Amino acid sequence: MMIRVQMVLCCLSFLAVTGCGGATDLPPLAGVSGTVTLNGQPLEGARVVFTPTEGAKQESLGITDSAGHYELMFSRAMGAKVGDHKVQISKREYPETSHDDSDGKAAPVKKPKRSAHDDGSGGGSQIEDGGHETINSEFNTSSTLKATVKKGENNVFDFDVRGI
Repeated sequence: MMIRVQMVLCCLSFLAVTGCGGATDLPPLAGVSGTVTLNGQPLEGARVVFTPTEGAKQESLGITDSAGHYELMFSRAMGAKVGDHKVQISKREYPETSHDDSDGKAAPVKKPKRSAHDDGSGGGSQIEDGGHETINSEFNTSSTLKATVKKGENNVFDFDVRGI
């Protein structure tokens, strides 16, 4: 009985030190944050995507808060891969209600369906139905925005985008 307890404690100690899957399978990452503004005003709910230009195209993603601030997340860790990135910023808007012709009352609209397929453009997830982009394509589908994430540095990237 004592040997079993010791073995269980030993296993638990090992898991506590190494973790479950750990961060050892992640590439070198560095913290990335910043602010997105639309014509100089904080933009809430924008999707900020950093896609590495070299190697595996594993993206980091952040969503802006009410102050336009974002922090990137890579897989299950905060940050982005160290290196050069293409940056895409998008914000889609969806109608909140639609009118039913039979009684003229507002009826709820279904939320957009999202898919995780990649169209090969480095743009990541695509929205399959509803909504419209509110940011000019030069900041998302035709983006030329670039950022270099450096290890051990305070990587802050602010962007001022234009609407459509």
